[in-house]
Amino acid sequence: MSSLFDFIVVGGELRTNAETDQTALTVYTGGTAGCLVASRLANAKTRPSVLLLETGGDTNKQEYQRTYDKFNTLFTQPHLDHGQASTVARLVKLAGKVLVARVRRTSRCGRWVYDYNERLLLCLRHLLTIIITIDQAKDEFDHWAAIVGDSRWSFDAFENLHVEDLPNGGTEYARPDPRYHGYDGEIDLAIGPVLESEVKHAPLNPDVNSGNPIGFGVSPHSSWRGMRTTSASAFLRPDRVPPNLTVLVDSRITRLHFDGDRVSEVETESGIRFSCSKDVILAGGAIDTPRLLLLSGVGPANELEKLNITVARDVPGVGGSLTDHPTAFMTFEMREGFSDRHTFSGNAEAMEAAVKQFATDGTGPLTVHYGTCPVAFGKIDEVSESSTFASLADPIQKLLLQPTVPHYEFAMCGPLLPPGLLASDAEGSFTFFVALQNSQARGSIKLLSSDPKEPPLIDPGYLTNEHDTFVLTKATQTALKFMETPTMQKYRKRDVWAPTSSSYDDVKAFLKANVAGLWHPSCSMPMGHRDDRRSAVDADLVVHGFKNLRVADLSVTPFLPSGHPQIIAYIIGAVAVAAMIEKYEL
Repeated sequence: MSSLFDFIVVGGELRTNAETDQTALTVYTGGTAGCLVASRLANAKTRPSVLLLETGGDTNKQEYQRTYDKFNTLFTQPHLDHGQASTVARLVKLAGKVLVARVRRTSRCGRWVYDYNERLLLCLRHLLTIIITIDQAKDEFDHWAAIVGDSRWSFDAFENLHVEDLPNGGTEYARPDPRYHGYDGEIDLAIGPVLESEVKHAPLNPDVNSGNPIGFGVSPHSSWRGMRTTSASAFLRPDRVPPNLTVLVDSRITRLHFDGDRVSEVETESGIRFSCSKDVILAGGAIDTPRLLLLSGVGPANELEKLNITVARDVPGVGGSLTDHPTAFMTFEMREGFSDRHTFSGNAEAMEAAVKQFATDGTGPLTVHYGTCPVAFGKIDEVSESSTFASLADPIQKLLLQPTVPHYEFAMCGPLLPPGLLASDAEGSFTFFVALQNSQARGSIKLLSSDPKEPPLIDPGYLTNEHDTFVLTKATQTALKFMETPTMQKYRKRDVWAPTSSSYDDVKAFLKANVAGLWHPSCSMPMGHRDDRRSAVDADLVVHGFKNLRVADLSVTPFLPSGHPQIIAYIIGAVAVAAMIEKYEL
């Protein structure tokens, strides 16, 4: 195999069938933008040589792929993560249980850390994500385009998505507008064969992906016939892997080598080097991409020098603006008749029979439960009148006042959290996620040392901004009011995990003790003008100070838009490919 390629794509956790060869892979998941970029470059008219390097190995198991297990995998497959951790001063414990595994103490700083798992942080490593597929608001896309001064990032610039036929009787709750959706393309999306009971308890928005997400609706999923649709299953099918595309798994890149303002080589953990004649595209996600650049000497010069890392380029924006959707969940025990998910999942015999049925013919209860996800996006009138809002910069105030820009998201129909908190014979359960949108707080990605095997320091910065705290507290109070409506009160038996009351102070205290991320890390390589020292890439996704080094993942978002950013990752990949096809006349 040649070590020289036209393009090298450094991805994340591609999962393959280990029995196949590298030119006819049966692949099931991988870095969202990375697989798209590799496939579309390799299938360009001039057929350039492309190398896709992925960290992961074989996960060719049905329990990893079933839509039903989209939540369970987060807790039942700990061996699939790569051990990244966020630095915090405490442990989050729920009902006496540490929800995030492998607590350890760092040797250098002596602080406790808990795993902010790479399997979650690299949230579009499709194997372990919740596969909700919600676009951002139109006004947010247009704000993005204004920030970077490039209309390619506006709402009207993007292509349609492929949606599966709606379930019978479902059009009342989910009615995609044909102006914003299509029926062809690589990415399969589905609404789900049966609508979950929560869908029927609130005012409706029949198309949350129209550019205006405000209201209750049903989220499309990146799934097809009960199985996940991943970037790899969409873009690296055997018919999409030409001979000029080489895919190497179990190949983690730990260093980039430079020749002036160009990347000349990439180096694997085992010391193997590959050379590039055109562009290197980093698609490792919002944690691994800045981590790789910092290890390679690209980042804030003062921080690199402290670790005795030779500075290749002083790019202060690398790793400095990490953002997520700060989230709290509440769990309620429900009376019989609300949903039978809990009783089904707690019945070992029923589960065993369902697994066998799905493995045999792809039908049964596993295609029904968790097949849809009711969501709601809303605004809070009090926000614009608050002192915290008045403290925000004028462009942020203007964005948050736009009619399509939500302050919060409710996501329902989740799993029992904490796991095992209710007895299996309980009548039912309801988990309510409340997620802040357009967070103003910023965290960071830093290195502990120059050793590539040392996990980075990840500070998510949740609720370190007073406006964030105010909005999420008000949103959680709104969620509790929803639980007090006649429909929900009919089924609400007792509060299992929730604030002690709906007062502002009690809700705020609950959030401060239990806030977490929604596994949507972004903004650690923010897009912006070259003279903006807070940014790291330009509108063409080229890293400041280089000619052939691009980033194509969620780290480049200049702010984290509302919704679930899987679609945004695809858009980023598509824009990157279009820029390279134009530059190199592919």
